[in-house]
Amino acid sequence: MTVIVAEPGKPAVYPLPIKQRAVFQLTVNLQDQNGNVRTLTGFTAAMQVRSYVEAPETLAEFTTGDGSIEITPSTGTIVVTIDDDQTATFLWRHAQYDLFIFDSSDQGECVLEGKITVTPAVTR
Repeated sequence: MTVIVAEPGKPAVYPLPIKQRAVFQLTVNLQDQNGNVRTLTGFTAAMQVRSYVEAPETLAEFTTGDGSIEITPSTGTIVVTIDDDQTATFLWRHAQYDLFIFDSSDQGECVLEGKITVTPAVTR
């Protein structure tokens, strides 16, 4: 499990190594500039993966709506889970991603961004 601390207005930059055919889980703990937990009551989240930042098509997408992202409001924790069936479909090796949170007014904030590297599975 990877735990990343992100402050408001400053998205953390973090590379994500993903093993093809394995479950991947990312945990992000949001804090304010004083190190206090950011309460995420009423927030949703979305993460998109693209081959490059301006690419018109997504390679993958994860949201609170589809259950692949879970938010624990009282602890400021966001957990992204990509199951093994989905990582098995990752035939690409390198991509870009970002993770946004949205408040109840649908105002978005990028909290995490970076590169993804997918390592092929040997075991099938």
